[in-house]
Amino acid sequence: MPCVTVLSGFVTDHVELLQLHSKMYHNLAAFEKDAKRRLAMESRRVDLLWPLLLSLSETIYEGFHRQASFVTTTALDCSLVT
Repeated sequence: MPCVTVLSGFVTDHVELLQLHSKMYHNLAAFEKDAKRRLAMESRRVDLLWPLLLSLSETIYEGFHRQASFVTTTALDCSLVT
């Protein structure tokens, strides 16, 4: 039986908390001098938001889906540059 997480009415709060958590890693990475650790922090952002992209309905939560897509793409881009 697959594991299913039910957010039951708290989708907006859940998404906003994940976005804040992701932003925290991004801001923290700016102070890190070691490129390997910066890469790890940016990868953590993708790991946080990727399940959200897979589980959110793209039509119902279009704004959140676009934001999460942009952030994951930006994080992957940052990790490739360093």
